[in-house]
Amino acid sequence: MRLTLVTLSLAALGTAVPAHADRCEDGPARGAREGRTVPAPEALVSIDVGGHAQTVWPYTSADLTDRPSDPLNLVFAGEADPRQIRAALFALDGNRTAIGLPDVFPFNCTWSDAIGRQQAAWAEAEGWQGSAVQLQCGAYDTLRVHLRMV
Repeated sequence: MRLTLVTLSLAALGTAVPAHADRCEDGPARGAREGRTVPAPEALVSIDVGGHAQTVWPYTSADLTDRPSDPLNLVFAGEADPRQIRAALFALDGNRTAIGLPDVFPFNCTWSDAIGRQQAAWAEAEGWQGSAVQLQCGAYDTLRVHLRMV
């Protein structure tokens, strides 16, 4: 069963940390270059996904270690492709007044592509997988929700 793992993080003005690029020797190529497979992280958890137990690491990692970066917030199972989820979020117009939210920021923000540090998540069925899609709702310099899908 394919899993799409999602992290959500909130960045507010003055608290966001700019992303930076790692040197090549710090990234995933290190294990491949040395002929090794990057091991699974420790502290794995089992979650129930549609009646099936799935083993995942409940965080993402920026360097393929068990040093957590962001927690997993949402799991899609089956045919949920990150690109399809991205397309569905892009189709939203930001008008949430029908569910009682005011037509003001941040309640009416719309999703757009974002850039940020690459992260990876680990699930037993797939092993380490890199973030395929990064989105934001809001703006980096004020308040935004940053969403990564692996």
